[in-house]
Amino acid sequence: VTRSSSILLGALLGIAVHHRWSAARRYLTGPVGALASAASLAFLAWSWVTIDGSDDAGFFDGGFFVHAVAVCVIIGRVTLVDTGLVARVFSIGPLRVLGIVSYGLYLWHWPVIVIANLERTGTDGATLLAIRLTLMTVLTAASYVLIERPARHDWSRRRHAIWGLPVAAAVTAVLLVAGSRAPDAEAVVGVVPTTTTTTTAPAETTDDAAPATETDSDTVAPEPDGEATEEPSAEPPPLVVTATPPPVLAVPTADDPLSVLLVGDSYLFDAEPGIVAAFESVPEIEIRTGARFAFAATDDDALGVLADLRDEHEPDVVITMWARFDAAWLDDRDDTPAARDEIERRMTEAFDVLAADGAAVVVIGLAPSLGGGIDRVPVDRAINEVFLAATAGAIGPVVYLDPDPVVAPDGTPDRWLAVDGGELLVRKVDVSHYCGDGAARWGLALGELLAAMTSVPAADPADWWTGDWREDPRYDEPEGACAP
Repeated sequence: VTRSSSILLGALLGIAVHHRWSAARRYLTGPVGALASAASLAFLAWSWVTIDGSDDAGFFDGGFFVHAVAVCVIIGRVTLVDTGLVARVFSIGPLRVLGIVSYGLYLWHWPVIVIANLERTGTDGATLLAIRLTLMTVLTAASYVLIERPARHDWSRRRHAIWGLPVAAAVTAVLLVAGSRAPDAEAVVGVVPTTTTTTTAPAETTDDAAPATETDSDTVAPEPDGEATEEPSAEPPPLVVTATPPPVLAVPTADDPLSVLLVGDSYLFDAEPGIVAAFESVPEIEIRTGARFAFAATDDDALGVLADLRDEHEPDVVITMWARFDAAWLDDRDDTPAARDEIERRMTEAFDVLAADGAAVVVIGLAPSLGGGIDRVPVDRAINEVFLAATAGAIGPVVYLDPDPVVAPDGTPDRWLAVDGGELLVRKVDVSHYCGDGAARWGLALGELLAAMTSVPAADPADWWTGDWREDPRYDEPEGACAP
């Protein structure tokens, strides 16, 4: 559906040129066509340089249509007026050949990008681009010579082209299977745990005790994974709280529960169902959600939004998860010292606003993720250094929670997480947002964290690990995002 406008507009242009529609020819060959084609070229140049297809939601709400119109204007102009500079450039031999095989290239480019990625090739940047272009060229040329050209032009060889169709389908199927990361036969994805997950509380420290190291402080880490057995365990691996979080003054009961507020962007929005399911299984916890798309702590109106959420819900604990938009804010300013100082100030103010009435604030860092675009490389996580600095400078009780042990223990972005007995599908196809298993991991981790911060018991995953919450539509947004 997203690309249908491009295909339909291209077909309409082809009909107009082929049947010599006078109105189309008059406008495209006259001054209006010259002005429109120049404006279209400028728009395309601007969009290719400035628009990130993964983050600019407006591009999916009519932007592709505008882009397709601009391309059609240029194609129509150079087709009917072959004396201009653009027409002469597009008449260069290699570009004409590219145009002839362009549809085959369109069909092959995406499987190649998916299969030949950083993980499989061990390369990135220019080397990875060269590998992809080589594969695209070979596959496009083969499909054109063996299937497309005989089917379109050589009637005597058409039957050979028809025989080539199942071969092409088989090759495509092999590539798709090779590109997917299905779990082993003994893998466990979203299984019902049979026993209660245990929490190991930190040992009490004294004044003579050595200070916690950076790697040990304020993290949640999994126990070592075991080997997959013939009958894999149905229990998610326990997480261990390794440092004492800031105290929470409230002593919650079922009649006077601990009020917990979730605040963040779309990452937290996808993690919410699992966290909510875990917390709702504990009578001593009352959970409220406040995640929203594209919400960043660096927004100019963020402090007002946070103050409103705090006043509305009066939380005892606020759990925040901000990610890509704040990271982009810093990256757009080249992470200069001035930008770093400014974003640390904004973050500190945000945490202070949330903690103004005595709430404890848990700040979850940006988990290992992949960036958007064709060459998907790991996202720069300098924003986590900002989170750490801001938590240290905040007035209220604020703790930073390292996300890696929860969803990426080896620090590598991946959709799958190996656990005792199999694998969990924790991330969507963008290797950024969370699927049901990832949300469940956050529910498990944060449940244990709250148990260490207060007198509430840790949520028993047997009560919530599976359930209707896993059918939430957000785990199929976009369609197939959480498909194995």
